[in-house]
Amino acid sequence: MNRLLEGKPMKLNKKAISPIIAVLLLIAIAVAAAIITYMWVMGFIGTATMTATAAQGQIVVESWEIIPEGAGEPSGTDVAILYIRNTGSVAVTIESVYVDGKLETISPNYTSTATTEVTYTLAEGTVTYTCGPAEISPGQLAAFVVSVDEDATDLHDGVSHQVRVVCHDGTTTVATIWWGH
Repeated sequence: MNRLLEGKPMKLNKKAISPIIAVLLLIAIAVAAAIITYMWVMGFIGTATMTATAAQGQIVVESWEIIPEGAGEPSGTDVAILYIRNTGSVAVTIESVYVDGKLETISPNYTSTATTEVTYTLAEGTVTYTCGPAEISPGQLAAFVVSVDEDATDLHDGVSHQVRVVCHDGTTTVATIWWGH
């Protein structure tokens, strides 16, 4: 006989989890793990196969001109001509322009559907800009006149200025402009 058991009475009334309860606990754990795995996989598949969002515009300020002071604008107003190209796949409507964080007046405004002509008298002679329309088709380049309050922002000060262009659908671009580029 085993020497460890010699002289010691064996306890036969020990309480333990019955095999049926143990099997039920293992099944419950397996089902919970399967549900968690299923939810994770469905979330991953739903994200991976999500349909593309609606096309959004994309714009870029390709160039600019800052009109010399006294070229036809009211005193205390600087003018920048922004050349904006729609590089996206849908038409966009320019709604607002901010220069150094301040909302400025633009022409044509975002309700305009036609082009407008703006004339300035420069040292070299009279220059006419065809601006707009406010809605720019994909691939189209359009000019916009931005009238800047000189008391707030002097475009002729020789430093760079941040310009943020915002479209009606939320499309935004940021560019840096400066006098004499």
